[in-house]
Amino acid sequence: MISVVFRRLAVCLAAAAVALPLLASADSALEVRVLDQTAAPIEITRCWAQLKDSNVGNIDYYLQGAVAFRNVSDKTARAIEFAFGQYDVFGAPLGISTGTLEGTYSPGVDINPRSNSITGQPLAQWSWLNLHGTTRIVQCAVSRVLFADGTQWNRLTATPAPPSTPTPPAVPAVVVTLAPGESPPPVPPTPTHRP
Repeated sequence: MISVVFRRLAVCLAAAAVALPLLASADSALEVRVLDQTAAPIEITRCWAQLKDSNVGNIDYYLQGAVAFRNVSDKTARAIEFAFGQYDVFGAPLGISTGTLEGTYSPGVDINPRSNSITGQPLAQWSWLNLHGTTRIVQCAVSRVLFADGTQWNRLTATPAPPSTPTPPAVPAVVVTLAPGESPPPVPPTPTHRP
């Protein structure tokens, strides 16, 4: 009896070993980038995206996405909208899909998507029809944030962070000690710049 169970288990495991690589090859990984948003109140710490085969045909794919993030503002966020910009292999824009998370996102707390308990890979938070069929690059960004106090941040209307102004190098002070009746040395002329 036990040997029959082990034989059946061995057959199932062998079938799974053959089928799993086939299932994995049906999904396509993409090049994923995170848009630099130094002025955003939410920092994307990791972004995942993949094309998922629906097994209905060779053009019927879904774009799936997930993000890990941290609230870097000093206010609690209630809702965050993430944008997934889609580009072809040449970098030409194809479209944008968005996904919103609602909850309580306190300042400084890392938020990670749920993950597969076997593989550890993140589970998709959003899934969209891949209308373009040629998506090869996905760029993730925070597009809007609603805070608990009712205020909002919007990437399109946000004021960018001012560029950092370089600090001029320190000019060493020159101390000249003059004897009684002595004249100071002549000061060299300041160079002028003419266009």
